[in-house]
Amino acid sequence: MSSTDSKRTLIEEQVNAKVYWGASKEEVSDWLIREKGVSEADAEQMLRNARRVRTTTIRRRAVMTLVISAMGVTIAAVMAVLWWQGHMRRAWYLAAAIGLPSLGLLFKSVANLVRGDSDEPLE
Repeated sequence: MSSTDSKRTLIEEQVNAKVYWGASKEEVSDWLIREKGVSEADAEQMLRNARRVRTTTIRRRAVMTLVISAMGVTIAAVMAVLWWQGHMRRAWYLAAAIGLPSLGLLFKSVANLVRGDSDEPLE
């Protein structure tokens, strides 16, 4: 690997990290052009690749969160049915405590899955 290739790889990793943590497109583009001397076309290509990586990561996490929150909603629904049928007198407390946060997380996961983006930096 030549020094030019290793330098480009290092810059691409830095771009991926900046985009991953939520830096704006303009901020990263300016940084690439001004501080790293990258051409505008190369900067755009690096940003496209970094956004693709971020979108893939967000969608993977959204699917995992969707599955977990769906399990929470299912458990809450079962508890609510048990309460409704009179088998568990206070099951509705647990159903609400588990179901409401799970439902909120489910909606957020669906939104992230559809959009492929998140308003928050990735952790």
